[in-house]
Amino acid sequence: PVVLRVMVARDRGDGVLRTTVRVTGPTLTSPVERPVELNAGERERAVTVMLSERAGDPALALRRAVVASISADAQPVDDSRATILAPTDRLRVVVVDRRTFETSGAIDRLPAGEWVSRALAPGDAAAIDVTMTDPAALDSRTLAATDTIVIAQPQLLNTQQWSLLTSFVTRGGVVVVLPAASELVQAWTSQFTSTFSLPWKLALEAHDFPTPTALAAEQPNTSYLATLGAELPQLSPAVEVFRTLAVDASMDPTATQLSLQDGSPFVLSWRPLNARGMVVLFTSAIDLSWTTLPLKPLMVPLWQELIAEGRRHASAAQVVVVGSQPDIDRAGVVELRPIAPDGGALPGARSISVGAGGRTASPIERGGMFEMLDGSGRVQGVMAAVVDDRAASVAPVEHDQLNKWLSASGATSWTGSGDSGVQRSGTQLISPRQTNSMAPLLFAMAVLLAVLEAFLARRFS
Repeated sequence: PVVLRVMVARDRGDGVLRTTVRVTGPTLTSPVERPVELNAGERERAVTVMLSERAGDPALALRRAVVASISADAQPVDDSRATILAPTDRLRVVVVDRRTFETSGAIDRLPAGEWVSRALAPGDAAAIDVTMTDPAALDSRTLAATDTIVIAQPQLLNTQQWSLLTSFVTRGGVVVVLPAASELVQAWTSQFTSTFSLPWKLALEAHDFPTPTALAAEQPNTSYLATLGAELPQLSPAVEVFRTLAVDASMDPTATQLSLQDGSPFVLSWRPLNARGMVVLFTSAIDLSWTTLPLKPLMVPLWQELIAEGRRHASAAQVVVVGSQPDIDRAGVVELRPIAPDGGALPGARSISVGAGGRTASPIERGGMFEMLDGSGRVQGVMAAVVDDRAASVAPVEHDQLNKWLSASGATSWTGSGDSGVQRSGTQLISPRQTNSMAPLLFAMAVLLAVLEAFLARRFS
């Protein structure tokens, strides 16, 4: 069985809310339904759904996706969400860090590798196999037996080991790199950028913030960590960062997956040319002298989703946002064909062609699942298109955010009760046309012309 966690959230209303979660997918033996009830004042609730898949058909591995939906409401655009199922086999992760013989057990002395291992396998029944390896022991045999490598001591790797990591990513592996927690100067950055042909500029030395900087509540729309959904806005601001490695990713706008409140990146990702895998970089070490992340509730879901989503990206699957015009990362794909939640045909739905460079010919116009087809019409994988939660939300918008949206229309002022321009009940938005209207002047001119016409008609008749 496959375990799927579904988060049901609302942005309006405070009463008791009852709905039904329904999960359907091409590989499932049958749809699964679960009733959900949000108590008065409750904004969200997570439910766990057990799914059973059909066995025996290898072709189903290319269509392992589901659509989770709720009972119809007044905002139907966000009543369903497609997602890609993680591989059925257990994920294997190798954490590269020097073992410590510290016996005090003090949490402020735990190395980065230990923090990561605990986040990936927090209990005895963890779905991820985690192995700790000394940097000197990282070799081709280690890489052949794992899906993801987490490098907590990058300064200890030699040139040959970096070369092995390049081949590992090309084959579909995921490499996560952390700054060296015990060093201010990060001498490995040059080797790192050249090995993976990164379009980023990394500082050689980490710097401290004058005051702690928190993770931003609003994260990039392109983030593949968006599957954390409603959890990010609540959990991110609780994480503070004291020290960071500056990264200029302006040449790669989609690189930032998590950012700080000042806009600087906290987690970045990169897929090298012709590689099936990906590279992930944290700009802060997983150490309490760098960040409070290890002590915060975000630590476990962030790392588990990071590893799982990296694996999905390396498989025959892709997740995009509705309204975007994505680059398809599967070689040979020429068409995206919409399919129904159960995998059947979707009459009337328009397919989207894919150019030679992988860019779709038009933006994604609908949420749901798309089959990725090659020139022969064979399925090469499945893509999930999801609606941005913020785009579908009907929650009140703050002045600052609304002013940014209205800025293209000219100057905008607000009227209403309250001090210092704070909007209260009864506040009315005054648009530029209302504040600078020419209607009275035009009306007066029309009246004068009518009087003049009447006078001239009587005078010369």
